[in-house]
Amino acid sequence: MANVEQAEQRKLLRHVLSGPVNIYDRVSKSFLGRLVNVHTEGLMIMGNHPFTADSIYQLDMQLPQAIEGCEMISIGVDCLWSRSEDTHVHWAGCKIIDASEDARRQIQALIELFGEQAE
Repeated sequence: MANVEQAEQRKLLRHVLSGPVNIYDRVSKSFLGRLVNVHTEGLMIMGNHPFTADSIYQLDMQLPQAIEGCEMISIGVDCLWSRSEDTHVHWAGCKIIDASEDARRQIQALIELFGEQAE
């Protein structure tokens, strides 16, 4: 079943961005990591913060430049998986579960302005 779900998720093109997008916890304001890639329904984060699979996070994405007058995009995500390396680098794959229409439009604009298709 997991392979079917992964195949469905991979139908959406993932995009790496040419500018850095820092990710912060909306509640604590703490830095969590950087955006690795993104599509309109999910994203991958890499950083020093350990994530927990099957957990909900409220995130602020700091944009490399303002989009529609905003420098942050606020979203809610469900962490689908997390992985840690010996170097204390943590990876997390997240599904966007809560985003305003403005946030969704800004994510699409972010992809159009700074995105390159990931392999």
